[in-house]
Amino acid sequence: MGNRKTSCSERQTITDISVPIKEENEKELEEEDNNEWKNSVGLNRKRALDPRKIEVLRAGMKRAFEFSLLGRPERCAIKQGLAAIESLQQQLNFAETELNMSNCENGRLQRELEQKDLEMKKQKDEVQNERQQRKRELKAELELIRKERVEESAAYNRQVGELSKTLNEKVHIIGDLNDKVAQLGAELDICRCQLATSQKEDVSLKAQNAEMTNEVKRLVEELERVKADLVKVIEEKQKSLNEANQRILSIEKSKAEEIKKLLDEKETNKQQCNQLRILNRELEAQFNTQMDLIGALKRKLLAQCEPGKPSWATATATRSCGSQSTEDEQYHSEGSEEGLGGGGQQKMTTIIRK
Repeated sequence: MGNRKTSCSERQTITDISVPIKEENEKELEEEDNNEWKNSVGLNRKRALDPRKIEVLRAGMKRAFEFSLLGRPERCAIKQGLAAIESLQQQLNFAETELNMSNCENGRLQRELEQKDLEMKKQKDEVQNERQQRKRELKAELELIRKERVEESAAYNRQVGELSKTLNEKVHIIGDLNDKVAQLGAELDICRCQLATSQKEDVSLKAQNAEMTNEVKRLVEELERVKADLVKVIEEKQKSLNEANQRILSIEKSKAEEIKKLLDEKETNKQQCNQLRILNRELEAQFNTQMDLIGALKRKLLAQCEPGKPSWATATATRSCGSQSTEDEQYHSEGSEEGLGGGGQQKMTTIIRK
């Protein structure tokens, strides 16, 4: 038991000593990495890894791993560190191979670049020669162009003089046009004001139109209702009118029959009146003859019955007989007039008088 306690205490002291050593090593490595990171960028960080440092670190970690007093966590950490070192070694080897390949590629590109530089120099010389030849040709062409320019400038001056005259005329025209433009601008402002007012009126008219359309819709609906009511009323009136027409036709038919009967009766009455007039005339003639006979007979009778009377008595008697006969004639004439209006009643009175 005592030996175990001492071994445990020794292990604890060793681990306590190894932990700060490990921490110090890690801090140193971190500081070196930070310094290397600050001094390099990009792929240069891979190139800054020193194989010697990696080997020293690997040997130290192997010795620490072989140390018998380390615990399981420390061994796992050391294994992970060794694995990381192996991966870093592989990355370093890969980076070295890439560096060698890139150096070879750079050498090849350098040779190609030198060859292209030679070709470019040759081309440059050729271009310079061509440029000199082109300069000489251009100088000759420039002389010709100068001569042509002088002639053209003279022609241009003449044209400029003519154009200046036309320009002055155009300036006057432009002034007139500017005046017209100003006038048209004023008219345009007036038209814009009118347009604004017309737009306002249009808006108000649209509002009124909307109100009127609503009113028209309402009136149309009311008109439809009135129309439906009128159709019903018209149908009822048409029905009653048809019934009335049928009644009128029946009444007219009956009236026509009655009128026909009345006309027939009138015709018969007229015929009877004509017959009565003829009969009345005949009766009047007979009555007059009879009255004359009666008067004559009365005078004879008076003369025969009273022969001793004086003549004045016979005259009075004849006078009275004459007056009686005139009264009978008047009565007979009145009866005849009534007979013209009364028809069969006059006939009866004349017969009774007779």
